[in-house]
Amino acid sequence: VKELDIGELSDGTRYEYSLLKVISKEKVSDTVIFRMFIDPLRYYHKLEEDGISNYTLSQLNDSTYLYMDKVEIEIPHKFLEYFRKKTNNEIGFIGNFKFVNGKRIRLGSIR
Repeated sequence: VKELDIGELSDGTRYEYSLLKVISKEKVSDTVIFRMFIDPLRYYHKLEEDGISNYTLSQLNDSTYLYMDKVEIEIPHKFLEYFRKKTNNEIGFIGNFKFVNGKRIRLGSIR
């Protein structure tokens, strides 16, 4: 990982990170529970350019969303109201997730 000090930005960050090389990949058990931050916004400022989406989530059906155009996230019924409230207000949250299959994960709890 390469760290670049770009000076303090308005959101409080000051570093930019980029992945230089993947050293290894290892498949984990399907029972592994992992923590992940879901951020509904790709950028923290409004974009004025056409054709660029600022949103990271697209709804596939009533309880499944596509995140970052890569990962399907299942939201169990008991978390749907919380999930929709947060994402509709463009607020991120941390959740514990479990693998469903190679491209899909399921929200297990909210932190």
